[in-house]
Amino acid sequence: MTEETKRIPLVGDRQADSATHVGEFEFRSLLEKLPAGAYTCNPEGLITYFNQHAVQLWGRAPRLNDRRDRFCGSFKLFSPDGSPIAHDQCWMALALKNDKEYNRREIVVERPDGKRLTALAHANPIHDESGRLLGAVNVLVDISDRKRDQEEIETRARQQAIIADLGRRALTEPDLSALMEVAVETVAHTLGVEYSEVLELLPEGDALLLRAGVGWKEGLVGQATVGAGLGSQAGYILVTDEPVVVDDLRAEKRFSGPPLLHEHEVVSGMSVIIRGRERPFG
Repeated sequence: MTEETKRIPLVGDRQADSATHVGEFEFRSLLEKLPAGAYTCNPEGLITYFNQHAVQLWGRAPRLNDRRDRFCGSFKLFSPDGSPIAHDQCWMALALKNDKEYNRREIVVERPDGKRLTALAHANPIHDESGRLLGAVNVLVDISDRKRDQEEIETRARQQAIIADLGRRALTEPDLSALMEVAVETVAHTLGVEYSEVLELLPEGDALLLRAGVGWKEGLVGQATVGAGLGSQAGYILVTDEPVVVDDLRAEKRFSGPPLLHEHEVVSGMSVIIRGRERPFG
Protein backbone atom coordinates (compact mmCIF):
# COMPACT_ATOMS: atom_id res chain seq x y z
CA MET A 1 0.00 0.00 0.00
CA THR A 2 1.38 3.44 -0.91
CA GLU A 3 1.03 6.79 0.80
CA GLU A 4 -1.38 7.87 -1.95
CA THR A 5 -3.78 5.14 -0.87
CA LYS A 6 -4.13 6.70 2.56
CA ARG A 7 -3.75 10.36 1.78
CA ILE A 8 -6.85 12.15 0.45
CA PRO A 9 -10.55 11.18 0.80
CA LEU A 10 -12.34 10.94 -2.54
CA VAL A 11 -14.72 13.83 -1.83
CA GLY A 12 -13.28 15.23 1.38
CA ASP A 13 -16.51 14.78 3.42
CA ARG A 14 -15.42 14.82 7.07
CA GLN A 15 -18.90 13.71 8.16
CA ALA A 16 -18.74 10.49 6.17
CA ASP A 17 -19.32 7.51 8.42
CA SER A 18 -16.77 4.80 9.08
CA ALA A 19 -18.44 2.41 6.64
CA THR A 20 -17.85 4.89 3.83
CA HIS A 21 -14.19 5.21 4.78
CA VAL A 22 -13.80 1.43 4.85
CA GLY A 23 -15.39 1.15 1.42
CA GLU A 24 -13.14 3.90 0.06
CA PHE A 25 -10.07 2.23 1.56
CA GLU A 26 -10.98 -1.11 -0.05
CA PHE A 27 -11.68 0.61 -3.37
CA ARG A 28 -8.29 2.28 -3.42
CA SER A 29 -6.56 -0.90 -2.34
CA LEU A 30 -8.15 -2.56 -5.36
CA LEU A 31 -6.92 0.23 -7.66
CA GLU A 32 -3.41 -0.21 -6.25
CA LYS A 33 -3.40 -3.82 -7.44
CA LEU A 34 -4.55 -3.07 -10.99
CA PRO A 35 -1.94 -3.65 -13.74
CA ALA A 36 -3.01 -0.31 -15.23
CA GLY A 37 -3.00 3.37 -14.41
CA ALA A 38 -5.88 4.49 -12.20
CA TYR A 39 -6.84 7.74 -10.53
CA THR A 40 -9.85 9.49 -9.04
CA CYS A 41 -11.16 13.05 -9.13
CA ASN A 42 -13.72 14.89 -7.05
CA PRO A 43 -16.70 16.57 -8.79
CA GLU A 44 -14.59 19.67 -9.49
CA GLY A 45 -11.97 17.59 -11.29
CA LEU A 46 -9.28 17.83 -8.61
CA ILE A 47 -7.17 14.69 -8.52
CA THR A 48 -7.66 12.94 -5.18
CA TYR A 49 -5.75 9.71 -5.78
CA PHE A 50 -3.48 7.99 -8.32
CA ASN A 51 -1.57 4.73 -8.38
CA GLN A 52 2.01 4.16 -9.48
CA HIS A 53 1.00 2.75 -12.86
CA ALA A 54 -0.59 6.11 -13.61
CA VAL A 55 2.67 7.86 -12.68
CA GLN A 56 4.57 5.57 -15.05
CA LEU A 57 2.12 6.32 -17.86
CA TRP A 58 2.12 10.09 -17.27
CA GLY A 59 5.86 10.34 -16.59
CA ARG A 60 5.12 12.56 -13.60
CA ALA A 61 3.27 12.64 -10.28
CA PRO A 62 0.51 15.28 -10.27
CA ARG A 63 -0.37 17.44 -7.27
CA LEU A 64 -3.31 16.15 -5.26
CA ASN A 65 -6.29 18.46 -4.66
CA ASP A 66 -4.55 21.19 -6.65
CA ARG A 67 -6.36 23.22 -9.31
CA ARG A 68 -3.21 23.26 -11.44
CA ASP A 69 -3.70 19.51 -11.99
CA ARG A 70 -7.34 18.97 -12.88
CA PHE A 71 -8.97 16.02 -14.64
CA CYS A 72 -5.73 14.24 -15.60
CA GLY A 73 -2.12 14.04 -14.44
CA SER A 74 -0.63 13.91 -17.92
CA PHE A 75 1.66 16.63 -19.27
CA LYS A 76 -0.27 16.88 -22.56
CA LEU A 77 -3.11 15.01 -24.23
CA PHE A 78 -3.86 14.27 -27.88
CA SER A 79 -6.57 12.51 -29.85
CA PRO A 80 -5.57 9.49 -31.99
CA ASP A 81 -5.37 11.77 -35.05
CA GLY A 82 -2.76 13.93 -33.31
CA SER A 83 -4.90 16.96 -32.53
CA PRO A 84 -4.37 18.38 -29.01
CA ILE A 85 -6.99 17.88 -26.28
CA ALA A 86 -7.39 20.31 -23.40
CA HIS A 87 -7.46 18.66 -19.99
CA ASP A 88 -10.99 19.95 -19.38
CA GLN A 89 -12.09 18.05 -22.51
CA CYS A 90 -10.54 14.69 -21.65
CA TRP A 91 -12.61 11.59 -20.88
CA MET A 92 -12.44 12.13 -17.13
CA ALA A 93 -13.69 15.73 -17.54
CA LEU A 94 -16.54 14.56 -19.77
CA ALA A 95 -17.48 11.81 -17.31
CA LEU A 96 -17.82 14.42 -14.55
CA LYS A 97 -19.46 17.07 -16.71
CA ASN A 98 -22.01 14.75 -18.32
CA ASP A 99 -22.31 12.24 -15.45
CA LYS A 100 -21.75 9.53 -18.03
CA GLU A 101 -19.50 6.53 -18.55
CA TYR A 102 -16.79 6.62 -21.22
CA ASN A 103 -15.14 3.23 -21.66
CA ARG A 104 -12.47 1.98 -24.08
CA ARG A 105 -11.89 5.51 -25.38
CA GLU A 106 -8.50 5.93 -27.03
CA ILE A 107 -6.28 8.83 -26.01
CA VAL A 108 -2.62 9.74 -26.51
CA VAL A 109 -0.60 10.83 -23.46
CA GLU A 110 2.56 12.90 -23.84
CA ARG A 111 5.11 12.74 -21.04
CA PRO A 112 7.29 15.69 -20.02
CA ASP A 113 10.19 14.08 -21.93
CA GLY A 114 8.15 14.19 -25.15
CA LYS A 115 7.44 10.47 -25.40
CA ARG A 116 3.87 9.65 -26.42
CA LEU A 117 1.91 6.61 -25.29
CA THR A 118 -1.52 5.42 -26.39
CA ALA A 119 -4.02 4.35 -23.74
CA LEU A 120 -7.61 3.22 -23.50
CA ALA A 121 -9.48 5.35 -20.97
CA HIS A 122 -12.30 3.96 -18.81
CA ALA A 123 -13.78 7.00 -17.07
CA ASN A 124 -16.78 6.32 -14.86
CA PRO A 125 -18.71 8.53 -12.41
CA ILE A 126 -18.99 7.51 -8.76
CA HIS A 127 -22.27 8.10 -6.86
CA ASP A 128 -23.40 7.65 -3.28
CA GLU A 129 -26.50 5.69 -2.32
CA SER A 130 -28.73 8.69 -3.02
CA GLY A 131 -27.31 9.12 -6.50
CA ARG A 132 -25.24 12.20 -5.66
CA LEU A 133 -22.10 12.55 -7.77
CA LEU A 134 -19.05 11.96 -5.59
CA GLY A 135 -16.43 12.10 -8.32
CA ALA A 136 -15.11 9.73 -10.96
CA VAL A 137 -12.49 7.05 -11.50
CA ASN A 138 -10.45 6.62 -14.66
CA VAL A 139 -8.52 3.45 -15.48
CA LEU A 140 -5.91 3.91 -18.23
CA VAL A 141 -4.72 0.80 -20.05
CA ASP A 142 -1.48 1.32 -21.96
CA ILE A 143 -1.89 -0.14 -25.46
CA SER A 144 1.19 1.49 -27.00
CA ASP A 145 2.91 -1.81 -27.87
CA ARG A 146 -0.28 -3.28 -29.30
CA LYS A 147 -0.88 -0.09 -31.28
CA ARG A 148 2.64 -0.13 -32.70
CA ASP A 149 2.31 -3.79 -33.68
CA GLN A 150 -1.01 -3.09 -35.38
CA GLU A 151 0.38 -0.07 -37.22
CA GLU A 152 3.44 -2.09 -38.32
CA ILE A 153 1.23 -4.86 -39.71
CA GLU A 154 -0.94 -2.32 -41.54
CA THR A 155 2.13 -0.52 -42.90
CA ARG A 156 3.69 -3.74 -44.18
CA ALA A 157 0.44 -4.82 -45.80
CA ARG A 158 0.12 -1.42 -47.49
CA GLN A 159 3.74 -1.53 -48.69
CA GLN A 160 3.33 -5.05 -50.07
CA ALA A 161 0.20 -3.97 -51.94
CA ILE A 162 2.11 -1.01 -53.40
CA ILE A 163 5.01 -3.26 -54.46
CA ALA A 164 2.56 -5.64 -56.10
CA ASP A 165 0.93 -2.74 -57.95
CA LEU A 166 4.31 -1.46 -59.18
CA GLY A 167 5.16 -4.96 -60.34
CA ARG A 168 1.92 -5.13 -62.29
CA ARG A 169 2.65 -1.74 -63.87
CA ALA A 170 6.17 -2.88 -64.80
CA LEU A 171 4.66 -5.78 -66.76
CA THR A 172 2.15 -3.63 -68.61
CA GLU A 173 3.77 -0.15 -68.92
CA PRO A 174 5.85 0.14 -72.13
CA ASP A 175 7.17 3.59 -71.20
CA LEU A 176 10.08 3.19 -68.76
CA SER A 177 10.19 6.90 -67.96
CA ALA A 178 6.51 6.91 -67.03
CA LEU A 179 7.02 3.86 -64.82
CA MET A 180 9.92 5.51 -62.98
CA GLU A 181 7.86 8.66 -62.40
CA VAL A 182 5.10 6.56 -60.87
CA ALA A 183 7.67 4.74 -58.73
CA VAL A 184 9.26 7.88 -57.24
CA GLU A 185 5.85 9.46 -56.59
CA THR A 186 4.66 6.28 -54.90
CA VAL A 187 7.78 6.02 -52.72
CA ALA A 188 7.54 9.66 -51.62
CA HIS A 189 3.84 9.33 -50.78
CA THR A 190 4.16 5.98 -49.00
CA LEU A 191 7.15 6.97 -46.85
CA GLY A 192 5.98 10.55 -46.31
CA VAL A 193 9.23 12.12 -47.52
CA GLU A 194 9.96 15.33 -49.45
CA TYR A 195 12.37 13.89 -51.97
CA SER A 196 12.59 10.70 -53.99
CA GLU A 197 14.74 9.89 -56.99
CA VAL A 198 15.91 7.33 -59.53
CA LEU A 199 19.54 7.73 -60.56
CA GLU A 200 20.58 6.03 -63.82
CA LEU A 201 24.19 4.91 -64.20
CA LEU A 202 25.50 6.49 -67.40
CA PRO A 203 27.28 4.33 -70.03
CA GLU A 204 30.75 5.62 -69.05
CA GLY A 205 30.11 4.47 -65.47
CA ASP A 206 31.53 7.63 -63.89
CA ALA A 207 28.28 9.43 -63.13
CA LEU A 208 24.57 8.91 -62.56
CA LEU A 209 21.75 10.92 -64.12
CA LEU A 210 18.74 12.11 -62.14
CA ARG A 211 16.32 10.20 -64.36
CA ALA A 212 13.15 10.67 -62.28
CA GLY A 213 12.39 12.49 -59.06
CA VAL A 214 9.99 14.18 -56.70
CA GLY A 215 10.64 17.42 -54.80
CA TRP A 216 13.73 18.58 -56.71
CA LYS A 217 14.01 22.06 -58.18
CA GLU A 218 12.47 22.54 -61.60
CA GLY A 219 14.73 21.59 -64.50
CA LEU A 220 16.98 19.21 -62.57
CA VAL A 221 15.20 15.94 -63.46
CA GLY A 222 16.72 14.63 -66.65
CA GLN A 223 19.69 17.02 -66.40
CA ALA A 224 21.45 16.83 -63.02
CA THR A 225 24.18 14.26 -62.43
CA VAL A 226 26.07 12.95 -59.40
CA GLY A 227 29.46 11.30 -59.31
CA ALA A 228 29.78 7.52 -59.21
CA GLY A 229 33.08 7.48 -57.30
CA LEU A 230 33.58 6.21 -53.76
CA GLY A 231 33.33 9.74 -52.44
CA SER A 232 29.62 9.96 -53.26
CA GLN A 233 26.71 8.10 -51.67
CA ALA A 234 25.62 6.66 -55.02
CA GLY A 235 29.13 5.47 -55.81
CA TYR A 236 29.52 3.95 -52.35
CA ILE A 237 26.32 1.95 -52.85
CA LEU A 238 27.48 0.66 -56.25
CA VAL A 239 30.76 -0.55 -54.75
CA THR A 240 29.41 -2.06 -51.52
CA ASP A 241 26.38 -3.57 -53.31
CA GLU A 242 24.09 -3.16 -50.30
CA PRO A 243 21.43 -0.72 -49.05
CA VAL A 244 22.76 2.39 -47.31
CA VAL A 245 20.97 4.37 -44.60
CA VAL A 246 22.14 7.87 -43.73
CA ASP A 247 20.95 9.26 -40.39
CA ASP A 248 22.69 12.62 -40.68
CA LEU A 249 24.49 13.54 -43.89
CA ARG A 250 26.29 16.38 -42.10
CA ALA A 251 28.06 13.87 -39.84
CA GLU A 252 28.53 11.12 -42.46
CA LYS A 253 32.09 9.70 -42.56
CA ARG A 254 31.77 7.02 -45.28
CA PHE A 255 31.22 9.48 -48.13
CA SER A 256 30.27 13.07 -48.84
CA GLY A 257 26.87 14.08 -50.10
CA PRO A 258 26.68 15.46 -53.65
CA PRO A 259 25.83 19.15 -54.19
CA LEU A 260 22.34 18.06 -55.27
CA LEU A 261 21.54 16.90 -51.72
CA HIS A 262 23.25 19.80 -49.94
CA GLU A 263 21.52 22.40 -52.11
CA HIS A 264 18.15 20.94 -51.09
CA GLU A 265 19.22 20.68 -47.42
CA VAL A 266 18.69 16.92 -47.35
CA VAL A 267 19.80 15.51 -44.00
CA SER A 268 18.88 11.83 -44.01
CA GLY A 269 17.81 9.15 -46.45
CA MET A 270 18.07 5.61 -47.71
CA SER A 271 19.36 4.25 -51.01
CA VAL A 272 19.29 0.86 -52.75
CA ILE A 273 20.68 -0.50 -56.01
CA ILE A 274 18.38 -0.94 -59.02
CA ARG A 275 19.75 -4.04 -60.69
CA GLY A 276 20.06 -4.60 -64.42
CA ARG A 277 20.91 -7.62 -66.56
CA GLU A 278 24.64 -7.05 -66.88
CA ARG A 279 25.32 -4.18 -64.49
CA PRO A 280 23.34 -2.01 -62.08
CA PHE A 281 20.78 0.26 -63.75
CA GLY A 282 21.42 2.81 -61.04
